[in-house]
Amino acid sequence: MAVARRRPLVHFPDGVPLSCGRGQLIALPLRIDSIDTACLSHDFRWQPFQRHPIALSQPASVILMDESLFESPYLLISQAHDQIKEARGIVDTFAASRPCVKVVDFDPVKKQDIYKVRLTAKLPGKLSAVIKDATGNLRDALDHSVFASAVALTGDRGIENTGFPFGNTAAHVQERLKSRALRGNPEALRPFLASFNPHEAGDHILWAMNQLRNPSTHRIVVPVGMNVGGGTFKTEFLAMVGGGSFGYSRWDPEKLELEYMRLGRGAVANYQVQFWLGVVFGDVRAVQGLDVFSVLAAMAGRVTEVVSAIKDETARLLAP
Repeated sequence: MAVARRRPLVHFPDGVPLSCGRGQLIALPLRIDSIDTACLSHDFRWQPFQRHPIALSQPASVILMDESLFESPYLLISQAHDQIKEARGIVDTFAASRPCVKVVDFDPVKKQDIYKVRLTAKLPGKLSAVIKDATGNLRDALDHSVFASAVALTGDRGIENTGFPFGNTAAHVQERLKSRALRGNPEALRPFLASFNPHEAGDHILWAMNQLRNPSTHRIVVPVGMNVGGGTFKTEFLAMVGGGSFGYSRWDPEKLELEYMRLGRGAVANYQVQFWLGVVFGDVRAVQGLDVFSVLAAMAGRVTEVVSAIKDETARLLAP
């Protein structure tokens, strides 16, 4: 996991260094007997989705389509990118507030000190709303592209009952294409729309986006939370007393605490530790526990590909 370039050091009131760079969530100084540092970053590298190739048609030699029809879906994609950028800004501001402290608890059974990082604040509620808006705009861009294609193919600017066909299964997608709700989709375009496989066993990126956007979930906002993973631990000096363990990470999402070391009372340590904290989706089955910004980037890229493919297919169908 790469850590983004750091900004110059800033300081706690007591003068202990804190470093927060772009793409980093928190860099928390941890000290026992000498200065050491830890950086918590949301810069995860993540590729969980099965990706299916887009069924691109050959470009038309002569295009008879009004290009302005597709301005709307591309504007929605642009707006989604702006909202993703806004969401990143919310996280950066959260990090800049340094909402964390070092905590040392005591285990009376093992007679060990337990070293932890505790977050003292939760992510701002606005973050969930902005993410919801971003996924909504990406989902709407697909519907707008189908509408634009229908207008181009039929010449009817007042056409209704068009949309992109999502389903839980391939059969469900076919049912949607034949339903009254999508009866305005041109017959010539329907097989092409089905070829995107926008269902759970097909293109998981598209299906997951629809799950985030689907109004049947009755969610006002998208649930998000935090999770810790990875990390490095380097000891420069360690004098153990009464046993102990170090170099691990144990995240407690309920307490917002990360445990990273246990030492017997009287132990002396000089070390450096680094962890990464991610902003992850909450209770949405399609994306639960996955890094928010990696998911959104994958969705934005996929929607852009699909909109462009629908535009190219429309031009091909219009070509003489």
